[in-house]
Amino acid sequence: MSTLLFLSPTENPAPGLAAAGLNLMIGLALISISLVLCALVGVLACLQPIASGQSIRNLIGRRAAA
Repeated sequence: MSTLLFLSPTENPAPGLAAAGLNLMIGLALISISLVLCALVGVLACLQPIASGQSIRNLIGRRAAA
């Protein structure tokens, strides 16, 4: 923020705006990747009890009691 005080009015703001836009896009991409991975882990955690014939309600009840 202190560097903004020393900028002259004739300086081009486009590189700074481009860097800010790139940071925003990278941040949103990382958040979306983490949400997708979270959903994938949740689905994979539920697949094993379904494949073995257990109900998910029994699995949730057991984990809550532990």
